[in-house]
Amino acid sequence: MKQSPDSSPAWYALRRTLPPFRFEELLAELVEQLPRYGVDEVMILEDTEELFHGHPTPATAAASVRNLHRVREALAEVGIAYSLNPWITRGHADRGRGALPGMQTVVRADGSQETCIACPLCPVWRDNLRQVWAMYAATRPRALWIDDDIRDVGDDHECYCPLHLERFAKKVGHPVTRQQVVAAVFQPGAPHPWRGWWLDMRQDGTLEVMRLLAQASAGTPIGLMSSGARHHCREGRDWAAVAAALGDNLHSRPTMGNYWEWGPPRGLYFSQDSVKLTRHCLPPGTVDLTELESVPFSRYSKSVAFTFAQLALSFAYGARGAAINIFDHLGTPMQAEAHYGKMLGARKAFLNALAQRAQLPGSFRGVQLVYRKDAGRLMHLTPGAGSAALAGEGYPALEAFEAAGIPTTYDESAVMFLCGQQPRTLSDEEIGVLLGKGLFVDGAAAAILCERGFAAELGLVAAAPPTTLEQNGIISGETFSHPQFGGGPDLHMSAYLPMADYGAKLSQLQPLAHTEVVSHFFDPDMRPLLPAMTACVNARGGRVVVHAWDYASAIGPVGISFHSPTRQRQLHGVVRWLFHNQPPLLVSGDGVWPLVLRKDCQDGSLLACFNLSLDPWPGAQFELHLPRPPADIWILDPSGSWQPAAADAWQAGKFTAHCPITLEQPLVIWFNQQHRA
Repeated sequence: MKQSPDSSPAWYALRRTLPPFRFEELLAELVEQLPRYGVDEVMILEDTEELFHGHPTPATAAASVRNLHRVREALAEVGIAYSLNPWITRGHADRGRGALPGMQTVVRADGSQETCIACPLCPVWRDNLRQVWAMYAATRPRALWIDDDIRDVGDDHECYCPLHLERFAKKVGHPVTRQQVVAAVFQPGAPHPWRGWWLDMRQDGTLEVMRLLAQASAGTPIGLMSSGARHHCREGRDWAAVAAALGDNLHSRPTMGNYWEWGPPRGLYFSQDSVKLTRHCLPPGTVDLTELESVPFSRYSKSVAFTFAQLALSFAYGARGAAINIFDHLGTPMQAEAHYGKMLGARKAFLNALAQRAQLPGSFRGVQLVYRKDAGRLMHLTPGAGSAALAGEGYPALEAFEAAGIPTTYDESAVMFLCGQQPRTLSDEEIGVLLGKGLFVDGAAAAILCERGFAAELGLVAAAPPTTLEQNGIISGETFSHPQFGGGPDLHMSAYLPMADYGAKLSQLQPLAHTEVVSHFFDPDMRPLLPAMTACVNARGGRVVVHAWDYASAIGPVGISFHSPTRQRQLHGVVRWLFHNQPPLLVSGDGVWPLVLRKDCQDGSLLACFNLSLDPWPGAQFELHLPRPPADIWILDPSGSWQPAAADAWQAGKFTAHCPITLEQPLVIWFNQQHRA
């Protein structure tokens, strides 16, 4: 029987609930259909979603445990692994449910109280969880999965109850009230010392629970679903400590988001970032299975095409498997949505071939993004800001590059991007190192770096904190004239349309005399007003580009006007210059909204291009620097076979592919570097 993702490159782990009122029928369906779907593992969920009764107890879990033994045995007969994903630890949401007798539930920052979500410090809840988890472990699952309700993120999970206040009082040395703690944690401006202490205490409580679960699991591998690493900055999550608490053979389930199709498939930029970033946070050797989820389950929620794109994206970024949650938990047979199962079976060969290459050891190449787990501790807040303001920054910057056909990475790179308040998480020494490399900063980051004394090395006299467009006069748009950075005569972009975002902010830059002004803002009479982008080589020999926009406000959530073919040419020129004309990858073609990657392995490089628009691309051009010309180049066809590329497709650092690229058929290329002697 299959026991781990090592035995199937594109490992399908189907998350499935078998409600008691239809248990026999649904178990028989699993046995009959899953081999046809190519499914390798079933993660059974218990008491799920709408059928959730509240916190299970040893008494209420007993019947479920008897059925779980039967599931394991039945799946083993058809060579499918069994694992278990208990629906709750603390609880996802109240949904009208109540607490265990004597259990302390979450008290929110405003003093209101949850009815079901447990305070992680509560001894009654911990003891019950330990007993139930031990019963689950006795069913001998391949892995036991902790759902993301273990988090300490969100208004309904961040607890200010008497247990927390009592523990915090011991930390600060005197009694405290909820109001005092809330005022200190969310103090405007520079962080109050209590914020870090409060996050430390909350993290300690979560780690205690994770150690309890690991002990109760009696050696069964633990899987952890997470809610996005940037969000976990709000709880001060120490990922290394989490991994140590959960023990060896840790499994990770990063969320891919996009639980439904709210519009075009551009949400997949978030998906790939979640996979890369969560892997970056956890220790090497962690087995990651992406969470591919649909809500509320059917093609009305998520198309088969989009579901496949999420699978392909998962395996392209090297995930060992996908945890697939696409059928409802109310007892509807899988065959009621048979199109999903047919797709899983039909595309298994393609995904296996893709995963086999993508899982090779190697490094992802591109512009390096910054992530610091302690961002929430160091963030400067505005009046009235709440917990959401403590989340890690950087996603809009990722979209800026990715939408232009420029991959991003958390692996080491010669070029790094800094945005927003990220410089606050870096020491002067770390900033100095970045200034000696290639560095791209937005207006918000530039203002902080200038405040800290690095203005000259940015090529600036000063950079003001970002303010809204209206506070800077009448700004109509940004004009592009510098030919090295994609500019030319009469190339302009609006600062407002097609989606008016009057909250967009920019920084007033004062460049030094030797600094190049790459683009500038103009008024309705096309007169230049302010520098928009600057470039310089500083005294350290580093190359620095400053873009006056505050990327968090200019790109997301409604900054569509940031993107255009003109912007793509500009950013390609910037990246080319920052990498000294040796870019890791720039992708262009007759289309928009690309998502591209490059992974360098020992014997070659994997490239992939996903099309996140609804218009097919007729092909694409890849510009990349390789240490030497490839020995040969292969393209993965829809059947899962590698086909040789045309002999003339590679010319002087550029590869041209004339293969249609759609959401359902990404372009995957292998540049073989094994030269025969």
